[in-house]
This record gives sequence, C-alpha cells and structure tokens, in this order.
Amino acid sequence: MPFMAGAGAVILIAGATVTRRPLLIALALQIAAFGLFALAAVLVGASILPSGTGLGQFAALFMLAWLAGFVIPVAPGGLGVREAALLALAGDGMSATSLLAAVLALRVASLGGDLTYGLGTMAVTRSKTTGKPFRTA
Repeated sequence: MPFMAGAGAVILIAGATVTRRPLLIALALQIAAFGLFALAAVLVGASILPSGTGLGQFAALFMLAWLAGFVIPVAPGGLGVREAALLALAGDGMSATSLLAAVLALRVASLGGDLTYGLGTMAVTRSKTTGKPFRTA
C-alpha cells in the first residue's frame, strides 16, 4: 500500500510538472511529504518502540495524531496536541514511555525538517531576487 501511494505521488508530480500547474505541483509535493513523514514514523518506531509493535499501526496512529494537531488552532504546530492525541489513540496497546519517546523524536525530526525547508526557501528566494547566494553569517 505505501508503494502504491508513493507511485501515485510520483505520477502526480510528473504530470503536474509537465503541465506546469502550480497548485497540482504543490498538492503532489504535499502528498509526497506526508508519505515521507509516515515513513519517518515507521523508521523511528522501529528504532525506539519495543519489538513486536505494529509499525504500520504506529504510523497510521501518528498520522491521525498529526492531523489532530493540524486542526487545533490554538496549538502552534500542534505542539502538545499531537503527543496527547497519539497517547490517547494508542490506549493500552503500546507502552506509554516508549511511545512518548518515539513521538518526541518525531517532533525533533519535524522541527529539523521545517527549519531545513525554511532555510532552503529563503536561499532560493534570495538567489532569485538578488542574484546573491544566501548566507546565514
């Protein structure tokens, strides 16, 4: 199933790029990013959660928790909402300690990804508008 979603995102990105439709390109990239986020959840879950934990289930629960954090307007970046939602969704099916460790690791990874994306966007924008490369110093 993840392969099908990935293949669909690649086809959507290719089609959007050929037709040069910015909204379609943005949608395709968001779908691809969401899929990569689910993959990150599986990888973090595999390294932190106890063996025997359903990684697909963890990734699905994490994505639901992420959506919960996305729709709550008073929590910037879903801060605290994601974590609480995942603990509530998992119930007694997973160890709360290892689950919280996995969620916090994903929070750090998410912040790192957002920072990298933001700096990359600043660099490209500056390069296009001024012709000078972006430097932080």
